Amino acid sequence: MPDAGQEITITTAPMGNAFAVVAQATAAAAESIGLKATINTVTPSAYTSLFSDPAAREGTDLFYTNWYLSTANPLEMFSILRTGDFSNYGSWANPEFDKATNAGLQGTDPAKSMAKAVEAQKIANKELPWLPLYESPSNIWMNNKITGASPSVNYLYYPWAAQIGAK
Repeated sequence: MPDAGQEITITTAPMGNAFAVVAQATAAAAESIGLKATINTVTPSAYTSLFSDPAAREGTDLFYTNWYLSTANPLEMFSILRTGDFSNYGSWANPEFDKATNAGLQGTDPAKSMAKAVEAQKIANKELPWLPLYESPSNIWMNNKITGASPSVNYLYYPWAAQIGAK
């Protein structure tokens, strides 16, 4: 955690209301604990580069993104924080975290895998390699006349409507 009085830079872009709200709220929270927060607004193209180019992240301490899981396994989320993973934007590394996450992902016993997820979560909670801000649920309404809809984020990449049918 940065020391009181230390300056942090929050990079954002004019890509929707959430970006401005999150940047301002994060800056206010940082300042409430004694940090000096600067909001750096860049073009959408420059913002997109933050996800693929480590050089583009130089000078940036925080940036906002949306993330989702395609499965109900929390270890899927932890896997992106492993040392060297493409989506580990801060280059965080913790061998104990990597070991727990890998063991949980490779295990076949659900109880043991979830124990490894808890172990990984405790490490992540202590070291805070990223800061989850909020959860936006995927809502779905169905009655007893249809079947096949999937209450998940698969609507982003899967032809979910093809699965809907009458009971």
